[in-house]
Amino acid sequence: MVTIDDTAAAEAVAREGLGGARRPMVLSFPADRGRRREVVHGPDPDRVAFPVTRHRLRGYRTAAEAAGLSWAEVPVVFGAGSFRAEGRRAVTEYRDVHRPDAVLAMSDELALGAMVELGADVASGAVSVVGWDDSTEAADAGLTTVAQSLYEQGRIAARIALGAEVDTTAHWSLVTRSSTRS
Repeated sequence: MVTIDDTAAAEAVAREGLGGARRPMVLSFPADRGRRREVVHGPDPDRVAFPVTRHRLRGYRTAAEAAGLSWAEVPVVFGAGSFRAEGRRAVTEYRDVHRPDAVLAMSDELALGAMVELGADVASGAVSVVGWDDSTEAADAGLTTVAQSLYEQGRIAARIALGAEVDTTAHWSLVTRSSTRS
């Protein structure tokens, strides 16, 4: 499988998003094929079936604990998929209950949906939001995000298909923009 180091990238983007936060909320991909919409406080990443979700949760947990936060108290909103509507729904349904001051989203789509609902709170710096993929829309919205090259990942996969022995871990970088406090 060709991929980036999701755990390391998640930790890096979460550290950026958690700057000064006391009440973070995670907008997550589904945990398994059931695609249940649910909130779980401090889920054990090792019990999550989907590898990408599991690895990103590990990174978020490490960053939260490094920031002095209790992972057991962090609400993780598992959604049905990586859609803006899921990000909007999660914030609409849980904002008043959890009062997040940071939103760690597993995709730009989830983050952009959250940003629509959080609006002025993001602009004022009251709430930080981070995403994943560095889409054009993320750049336009000022979203802090993880950049990864699908082109590079495709190139590596093609070399593997041709029989070359190559490192299957692609490069990633953190792109810091105005949606975070730092």
